[in-house]
Amino acid sequence: MAFALSCLTVSCKKDSDDSAPNPSDQYDIIVTGEDSGNAVYWLNNQKYILPSTGFGAYAMGVEVSGADIYIAGSDGVNAVYWKNGTKYTLPGAAFQTRAHFIYVIGNDIYIAGEENEDAVYWKNGVKTSLSNPSTTLTSSTGYSMLIDGANVYVVGERLNPSNNDSEPVYWLNGTLNVLPNNFTSGNSSCAFDILKLGSDIYISGINDGSAVYWKNGVKNILPGGVFFGSISTLMCADGGDVYIAGMAELMPTYWKNGIPVSVNNLGFGEFPVSISAVNGNVFMAGDGDTLSWYWQNGNLVTLNGSGLETTINDLAIVQP
Repeated sequence: MAFALSCLTVSCKKDSDDSAPNPSDQYDIIVTGEDSGNAVYWLNNQKYILPSTGFGAYAMGVEVSGADIYIAGSDGVNAVYWKNGTKYTLPGAAFQTRAHFIYVIGNDIYIAGEENEDAVYWKNGVKTSLSNPSTTLTSSTGYSMLIDGANVYVVGERLNPSNNDSEPVYWLNGTLNVLPNNFTSGNSSCAFDILKLGSDIYISGINDGSAVYWKNGVKNILPGGVFFGSISTLMCADGGDVYIAGMAELMPTYWKNGIPVSVNNLGFGEFPVSISAVNGNVFMAGDGDTLSWYWQNGNLVTLNGSGLETTINDLAIVQP
């Protein structure tokens, strides 16, 4: 991480707080988000502002590959990514293009997102529009990706042309597939994340007010949320275990192999949006009504420089 830290310190505008200590001696903790119209990230609780052209920039998915830190996001109406703090603009229409997720394999950079409300992905800057067959004008977006050999998966949502509510979908090599879901008017559904563990494909999301995951296309409802509902967001794998972040009964929660685990909260609407686990250590990041946080093994840590205008989007953990 020494090279990446050096590049990011030079390339990015640094927030004024220089006194933040490293919260962990074992891991580098990277959190991405948006603060007062700026794309930002925290490295070991030190906030940095990423370069952008003006107001309305977001830092979304983060990926660490070797000594390099990649962050996907948007700058105004453009989808962009930053590599070690240097911004690259992705090709797309001028109206509205967003990048949500970034994935690096060897020399290839994959990014999932949307262009003019249609799901797309980029490989090394080359855009691929994803199919959305319909006789009615509808929209879609891609939130996450998985590259499995020659297969390219993109998960996300699209508006169902028959009822105009969102439904969870994935594209496999460009072909649209709708995930099994129940439909109640007004309760939108979405697929947020995807991973492969062994020979199994997992997709996390929400369906009809409940946190769910699909394993090889079969829907499973995560326990909890009987009275106030639940939502699952991003997920990760550590060893043979699958972790999914979210909320159940208005409480910040993660599920380990389908078993809910509540974490510390201050009662300010803390909502975990991302999760990473390393050697059994579980990290989550999210925001709430007043501040933003990350959790380390259930313990809540306030992100320095966060406030009412802060939104958290992703988390990455690296062993130095």
